[in-house]
Amino acid sequence: MIDVYAVHAVPEGAGRGRIGPLQTAVPLPGLLRRIKRALGVGKVLVAGRRTGRITTAACCEGSCGEMFRSAAAGGAQVYVTGEMGHHDASAAATARMAVVCVGRWRSERITLAKLAPRIVDALPQLRVSISKADHDPLEVL
Repeated sequence: MIDVYAVHAVPEGAGRGRIGPLQTAVPLPGLLRRIKRALGVGKVLVAGRRTGRITTAACCEGSCGEMFRSAAAGGAQVYVTGEMGHHDASAAATARMAVVCVGRWRSERITLAKLAPRIVDALPQLRVSISKADHDPLEVL
């Protein structure tokens, strides 16, 4: 299971991505299994390193491929995102970082579930709903 902790006191102007230390170091293959299990998928795209113990991770939902540089500069050994272009994935691999692409739709759905209550709290007059009809247009076969 992957534990998700609320981020408190997010500085004004903070972006979408997050980086931080893990409570305990985790072997990368085990982390990949946990990510897939938590998302209910059998496969994810991985670039870069495939082994080693991960102590610092970064993530950003959607299409945040170019942000891996900030994650690497912050000491992250793994970067989880929705999707990443070829050249950014190659650059991350060269930097010895593991990149995990879980699919843009899936990464954004996780964010929507967490974001909707915050919108309701901030704008109680607004009716907020997350579509149940929408689905990932891409499928790994």
